[in-house]
Amino acid sequence: MTPHGSAFREAGIRELEQGNLDRALDLLARAAAEDGRDARAKGLAAQARRTIQNALELQPSSSELRYHLGTILEREGDTEAAATAYRECLRREPDHEAAAARLELMGISP
Repeated sequence: MTPHGSAFREAGIRELEQGNLDRALDLLARAAAEDGRDARAKGLAAQARRTIQNALELQPSSSELRYHLGTILEREGDTEAAATAYRECLRREPDHEAAAARLELMGISP
């Protein structure tokens, strides 16, 4: 069974507490995207964005962190910044299929 709405949020919080940042970010971003009125999910997604940005300062070569930053920025509606993050991900890891797919879905060339 796949979580929905607040279930995404709760699952994301559990993943965050367990230190599974990648999974937590995905779930929290989905919760915020699914229910735009969910202020708690939005706040957690903003916190996740800041966490990724801080992690990028420590690991600037991480393509995965750049990809996850892109997904959060895209879900926040900042398509220009999301495209930049996806392109940076692809610059560091040219075979990153998920980043290439996100750009394609956005109608933006890598």
